[in-house]
Amino acid sequence: MFVDQIIVRGAGVLAIVGGIIFFAIGVPQIGYYLVPVGIVFLAFTIGWKARYERVLDDPPPGYEPTGEVYVNPGGPPVEVWHLGIRRVYVRHKVAE
Repeated sequence: MFVDQIIVRGAGVLAIVGGIIFFAIGVPQIGYYLVPVGIVFLAFTIGWKARYERVLDDPPPGYEPTGEVYVNPGGPPVEVWHLGIRRVYVRHKVAE
């Protein structure tokens, strides 16, 4: 599990627990906010690892590079390519 995933999951769990505590002490307005936020945070971590595993050898037609290169946990560095708001990860090719 990646550190950033652990942080987001932890924030989600804390938000849910905090929301329950606010319900228990009689301040439901904050609880109504915190519990859904915690659920959203936990939902963001579903499939988290899969995005790092979907690394393409070549970008799809029409995609343009963003210039971003990231260290891929458990693999070679990846470049980010985009078409509108859709982003894909492509194996980083070092110029020779």
